[in-house]
This record gives sequence, C-alpha cells and structure tokens, in this order.
Amino acid sequence: MSFTDCEECEHYEDEDECLGCFHSDDWVDNFVPITPEKKEDRAKEQKRKFIASITKEEISIVPSPEFMDRLKLAWKFATKVEHENDKLFCVYCGKDYLMASDTYRLAKIEADCLEEFVGKHIVWDDVEHKLYVRPADHVSPLSDGQAQEVLDNAKGYEIKGLKSTMPFKDIPLDGIDKSETHVRLNYAVRLNKSYVNDVLDAIPDDEEIIIIHGGKLEAIRIKALGIDAVILPVRE
Repeated sequence: MSFTDCEECEHYEDEDECLGCFHSDDWVDNFVPITPEKKEDRAKEQKRKFIASITKEEISIVPSPEFMDRLKLAWKFATKVEHENDKLFCVYCGKDYLMASDTYRLAKIEADCLEEFVGKHIVWDDVEHKLYVRPADHVSPLSDGQAQEVLDNAKGYEIKGLKSTMPFKDIPLDGIDKSETHVRLNYAVRLNKSYVNDVLDAIPDDEEIIIIHGGKLEAIRIKALGIDAVILPVRE
C-alpha cells in the first residue's frame, strides 16, 4: 500500500469517495490531485468555520495603514487554524508592541497601538479582511507574562551582523515531505527555514541583527530594531 497525503486529494473528507479508497492495486484508488485553486478555497473555508466558532466581537475602528502593516506581520507568528489552538489564535496588543506565538515561535513587534486596543487580543481575518477583539476575560501566555519570560530567558552565545552574514545553512528536510527545508545555525542548531525567514524578512538588509543561542536543543533568539523573536529548534 502506498502512502498518500489525503489532504492533497480533491475528494478529501468526501465520504462517498474516501471510504472505498485504499491507494493500492487491490482496491479502487480514488485519489485525484487537488488543484491549487481548490486547495486555497478549502483553506479559506476551514478558516471561516474556525473564526465563526470562536468568541469575538468585530472591531468598527479603522486603524492606520502603519498599524495594520505591523499587525499583519505579527499575525504570521500566531497559531494557524489547523492547530485549533483557540487561546493563541490572536495577537496581543501592549502599549507599544504586538505579540504572537504558535508555540513553535514567538515574536514581539514594536507598534504604536491604539489606546482602545491596549491589553486586548486581536484577531485578523485575512479572508474577509476584518478585525475582531477577543472577550475581555480571554487570557493567554501572551498577556500573563509567560511569553515575555520566554524572551528574557533565551540566553547564550551572541552572533552579531547583517542578514547577509548570518550563519544559516540550508539543508533538505529528511523524511517523506520534501516541501520544506530546514537550516542550521552554525552547523549545530536545526531550525525550520520558513520560521527563520519570517523573522529575517521583517528586518532591513542594513539593520544589525543579534542572534542569541545556547545549546543544540535550546531556542534561539533573534533581535533587531522593531522585532524580538524566539524560535524553537527541530529535534533530531
């Protein structure tokens, strides 16, 4: 029997097609590669359903374009719909920063937050292009001090320089899924490349970067003007 990623099939979660499909020579193989358009539509519908399921209130205030740019940057680090982590499906607004995490990485981003947003958890619906605020009693590690502790406790050896000098080396991802790659920091710490890129993409080419890392299995911290982030390593 072959191994197939059913989520890449056009019939995913279609009981009529899935129940009789075993991906082998002995049974009918109903696998049909999904088109990029249908895959995007499926992801949007999944997001709509999840957002509809959480407690929230739509925000009527129209923030500045500058704030929205910072919010969208922070939203990259928030938990994804497929993780179904209601507590972290948000961005926390401090007085002069935004904070988000998906448990694999954490980012604190400088931002001039509206007074009405300070101390609140914001949801950015990038499908319907709407902003929501979570209930006042919504508590997360972003607001109770745990996230800041993670940043403060990431200590170790420092590497300073520009993006062009950062010692990240591309390596292929071992295993079945070849759609991603990992990078190594100083040939030791293995990291998800997309996580690293999300941080580096937010930093201008001429801005100094400070990377702090301890052991092979410890989180690394990437600091620059306007952003402070922690990324957990990939365990080998």
